[in-house]
Amino acid sequence: MKFRFIALVIALVGTATAGSWYFFKPSMPDLSNYQNITFGVDAPYPPYEFFDESGKLTGFEVELGNKACEYLGIQCQWQVTPWDTIMDDLNAREFDVIMSSMSINNERKKIVDFGEPYYSTPSVFFARKGEAIPGNSNRQLRGKTVAVQRGTLQHDYMLDNYDSNVTIMALDGWEDVSAAFRAAEADLVFTDYPQWEEEFFLERVYEIVGDAISLGDGVGLAFRKDDDDLRKALDIALNELKNNGEYQRIRRKYFFYDIMVE
Repeated sequence: MKFRFIALVIALVGTATAGSWYFFKPSMPDLSNYQNITFGVDAPYPPYEFFDESGKLTGFEVELGNKACEYLGIQCQWQVTPWDTIMDDLNAREFDVIMSSMSINNERKKIVDFGEPYYSTPSVFFARKGEAIPGNSNRQLRGKTVAVQRGTLQHDYMLDNYDSNVTIMALDGWEDVSAAFRAAEADLVFTDYPQWEEEFFLERVYEIVGDAISLGDGVGLAFRKDDDDLRKALDIALNELKNNGEYQRIRRKYFFYDIMVE
């Protein structure tokens, strides 16, 4: 009898570990003050958010955010806003939450509160094939021009780790970065890997230079400092989507590898 009891306890502990979300699921905050949730997003930034052929905003984060709202039983809206003002616009109450591939770091935590990370991908340097660039160190990129989106973790990394012998071409939007690289105005582009993944695999004219680099603590939703209830509610919703399979169903439409943060 004693051994059966021990076995039962072990089984229950194992089940709780594997599905701890359901054992220790937090209570849902009161969102009765919210008639809808408005997400702030910098678009286009494929595959996370972009406009389809009909002009409709879609992408991995848009679909995930819509599903989170569906779980909460609240209508959601999307407001396109420039990346360089997105945190200021949030705090000015232009929208309720940022869902726009914002990496979590200490500097941003001074301005906004983050929810739990919901995805993580590496950053990489891409160059055109045949450029014979041996690596991505400061010494190896001497004399090169690197295009990067202004205000991103990639931009911060370049400023912190490369001297004046490497030209940093900081541009406001992803489309500007992509255009400059395609026009050979820059020798390399430094970006979140999925940003250039489609071109990398389909066009076969680009190559990764050096090792991938991990920046920040994953990507999370960003909230105003006083919006604890909304932060907790959306964390609950996203965790539910991770556990019921919806997250991975959406993810497989845009990525062939797992990006989910448990």
